[in-house]
Amino acid sequence: LFFLFLLPLIYWSINRKLGIQLLLAIIFSGLFNVALKEVFATPRPYQVSADVRLIVDGVRYGFPSGHVMTAIVLWGYLAYVYKRTWGYLAVVIYVMLMCWSRVYAGAHYPQDVIGGVIFGSVALLIFIRLIEPFPQLWSKLAIQPRTAMIVLALIVGMVFVLQDDFGAALLGLL
Repeated sequence: LFFLFLLPLIYWSINRKLGIQLLLAIIFSGLFNVALKEVFATPRPYQVSADVRLIVDGVRYGFPSGHVMTAIVLWGYLAYVYKRTWGYLAVVIYVMLMCWSRVYAGAHYPQDVIGGVIFGSVALLIFIRLIEPFPQLWSKLAIQPRTAMIVLALIVGMVFVLQDDFGAALLGLL
């Protein structure tokens, strides 16, 4: 819900291009996370032991942490765009606190959040490398290759993420 408020605010009030890029960052991170969760298919702590006190709701699989991945990609991309030292420091502190809170809340094991940091960092680097040249490359393609790429992305997406409601919603948004 936070992003439903934040992204239109950025798009309409601050920077249209940045708003679109952040939306794409969330979609990219979310789809990547859902695909990884389906590949690894590891349970969450409260699913393994009744002794774990669950504070927040968690669904499906635990590894890697989607909250941590999304935080790294979204806030890391903002820090990259604005290139401020305090921005990078804020991202590191925020992600560390999020890692601690997800373990404390019983939603993840420590390795889940560490995986979220690793895969989130990889996703951020991939996103940065792809987002810069993508609009120019996409505009040079004819309609047939564009259509083929979209269909291929949807087919791959359906194979990996349609078992997950969040993944299906992200795929539909894409």
